[in-house]
Amino acid sequence: MKGFGDPYKEIKSLMSWLGWKWDEKYLSPHLNPRSVSTASAIQVCYPINSKLIGGWKNYKKMLQPAIEIITQIERYKNLI
Repeated sequence: MKGFGDPYKEIKSLMSWLGWKWDEKYLSPHLNPRSVSTASAIQVCYPINSKLIGGWKNYKKMLQPAIEIITQIERYKNLI
């Protein structure tokens, strides 16, 4: 995923696309005190990292509807 390695840039772009107000706390989900009761409970305890880049591909078929919507945006046309 060349060009998608800057969490600040990518998260800020996603929040803008969603129409959400930017907040620096989006860059530090591991500092959020709320409890998480899902399979990702362990993951949210750690800072953002690049270890799992590409892990979404295991769910590509399930994510196809979202991929079709996202790739309509010029910047993300070559996402896949």
